[in-house]
Amino acid sequence: ATSGADDNGNIWTYNKNTKTLTFTGTKDISDFEMDGHCPEPSWYSWSKEAEHIEIEEGITGIGKSAFSNFMNVISVKIPESVVILRRSCFSNNNFENIELPDSIKSIEDYVFSGCYRLKFIELPEGISYMGSFEFCKALRNIYIPSAIKKLGRGMFIGCESIIDIKLPPDLKIIKAFDFADCIRLKRIDIPDKVTCVYMSAFAGTGLKKII
Repeated sequence: ATSGADDNGNIWTYNKNTKTLTFTGTKDISDFEMDGHCPEPSWYSWSKEAEHIEIEEGITGIGKSAFSNFMNVISVKIPESVVILRRSCFSNNNFENIELPDSIKSIEDYVFSGCYRLKFIELPEGISYMGSFEFCKALRNIYIPSAIKKLGRGMFIGCESIIDIKLPPDLKIIKAFDFADCIRLKRIDIPDKVTCVYMSAFAGTGLKKII
């Protein structure tokens, strides 16, 4: 099928000529549990062919695992109506960059986990929570907005190209393995409000000095 509806009534269409998957509607794109037991959603038959994902204005969020393992996607369009990116919705994709609208308030755990080619991302200033970027091996630097007070677990583990990270001033905890194997990371400024750094937070990094 080249068209259908998700569980929330949003409509999807696939253009074989342009290899574009498009969603229109007024609700969140429905969740998908990638556990080997739940059935794949109807649009997932194009996961190995689609190169472009276009979310039209009106969609309010992107559901859990909705576009996980869309390995050939090179561009994603997200409108201002989207306020949340749910768990693993873009994990294991191959795009090099993605533009996020200022409307997004939350990026749940593992949204961009395993996006090996992701080099650059600009995060909206208004987001309150951000999940892990683990194994984004091409990501070189990232600015974390000051509104964030809590980060996901294993935040940058395996981000072997990252050289610079600016942490938010109200961060209180650096968790286990947050920066493990960031082999090119040379410097990090720990905010004054951090009261606890957990075991192996900086294991395998290129850090020369920590203050």
